[in-house]
Formats: sequence, structure tokens, C-alpha cells
Amino acid sequence: MSFLEKLPSLKKDQIISGRWEGNHYKILRTIGTGGSGTVYLVKDEEGCLKALKVSPDLFGLNSEYRVLVFLRSCRELMSLNVVPAVSELDDCQIDSRIYYFIVMEYCRGENLGKFKGRLSLKDAALVGRHVACFLDCLHRTGFIFGDLKPGNIIFNFETGHTYVVDYGSVTVKGGKLRQFTPSYDRATWQAGERVADESYDMFSLGMLLVVLVSGNIRRSQYKHPDKIKEEISGRISNSVMREAVRKALSQNSLSCSDIFSHLTGIEFEGGSTYNSVYRVNSILIKLVGLTSAVSLIVSLIYFNQFR
Repeated sequence: MSFLEKLPSLKKDQIISGRWEGNHYKILRTIGTGGSGTVYLVKDEEGCLKALKVSPDLFGLNSEYRVLVFLRSCRELMSLNVVPAVSELDDCQIDSRIYYFIVMEYCRGENLGKFKGRLSLKDAALVGRHVACFLDCLHRTGFIFGDLKPGNIIFNFETGHTYVVDYGSVTVKGGKLRQFTPSYDRATWQAGERVADESYDMFSLGMLLVVLVSGNIRRSQYKHPDKIKEEISGRISNSVMREAVRKALSQNSLSCSDIFSHLTGIEFEGGSTYNSVYRVNSILIKLVGLTSAVSLIVSLIYFNQFR
């Protein structure tokens, strides 16, 4: 039986009850499923929205819980407000089986896994700066993220705030990576070893930026490892963003803060993805309102002719 087959299928309005803490959570909907469990949007007993991650893997979930607690205690990471707060680790019985869960802050925004190739240059650079700063702080604590990808990032298009989620892949420097996604893994691209170090995350950051702006990239497109950096970074039209990507894929910067500096220097062209959508909707609303007003005036004129 595969890991995904071991995950429970929880339904809307189902109640999850912690066996030890005694807290109850009402399932609202599924947020997403990853390599370490399924995350649900739930409502606690006080009516507050939370994210609840369920997994059959006690070791993996306990490790993620401890990492989250530790990172939230780091003053520098706390000031960034990129890491979701975690409040509880417990287990529950579902269909005669025991599962484990952690309860976390619900991060409002959009999962960028749905926006590959659809992000504006401005939004991609903003997300890149937030993530680069987060990675730089994370590395100074002695950890490597390991599975950086759009699906592990929540971005609020209205406020511009970024969250990094799913910490099941976080590994101590020098350790063996437990989770990775081939498209963002440097070993897949023959650009280095699959070992937890700063440059591993740096390469993933470069791939993240490319995918957000230009869409998915298949490994089969590029046969020769020496041409990977040039050909992939060549998909970026903006010269400053292209140089930031090339530097990240080359892994020749001392830290991710260097990538942050490059992205800060981008002269943004156009607005954000959110603002573009918002402007279109606003124009439509105004047109509908104008049409309604004209119709009302015509109706009044027509009605007064018969008075």
C-alpha cells in the first residue's frame, strides 16, 4: 500500500477529535495533499479557521511539528512572518485506525501551484525576495528547506504577503534529503548532489522563479548539463530577473541574500497579477453600472411620456 493510499479521506462537516488534548475540529474542505500528509481547512470549537494536517507517519509529523515550533521561536524568522504558527500535535481514530495531526495557522492566500507561468514579473520578484530572505534566515539556523516549489508557497495577491508551508522536507545541514520534487531538484538536472546544503535551496529558488514566470520545464528538453543554466534562464525576458535566475542555478552566490539583492534591483513592468484581475473586474462592474444607469434614464423618459 502506497503512502497516499494510507491517508484517510475526510468529508465535509466530519468532526476530528484529539485523543489526548480533547479538542474537536470540523472539516470544511481539503487544502492540499503532499508527500507527508493531507491538509484540511477546519473550524475549531471557537469558530476560528485553522489548517489541520493529517498523516499516518508519526515520526515525520512529529519532526515537522518540532521544526515549526523551533522556527517560530527564532526572532529573525518571526519578524518575517513567513512560517505559519503551530498550536497542537495529537492523534485521532478514524475508521478504526489511528492517525496523527498537527493544527496550524490558516494562511490566507492562493497556492502558487495553480499559478505556474501566470505570475507577473512584479509578483514573481516579490515572492522571490520573500523566499530568498526566508531561506537565508533558515540556513543560519542550521536547516535546509529541501522541497521548495510553487505548491509549498501561499501568496496573498491583495496584501502581497508570502507564506512558506509544508515543513516535512526540512533537513539539518549535511543530512540526507527526505523529500524533494524532481523539477526543482538539482540532482535531477545533473547540477549537483542531493545533499542538504545552502546551494541546494538556491538552485530550487532559481527553478521556482522560472516556473512562476514561464511555466513548467521538462528535464527531457535539455540533454546536456552544461547548457541547462543558459537555456533555462534564457526563458526569462527581463535581464535583471534572468541574471538572478542564472546566479541561483549556478549556485555560485555565498547566500540567498545575494539573490534577494538582485531581485530588489528589478524595475517592475506593469502591475501585479492581482491588480490586473482587479482592474478588469472593476471595469466590468463600472460598465454594468453605467448600462443600468442609462437603462433607468431611458425608462423614466419613456414613462413620463404617458403621464
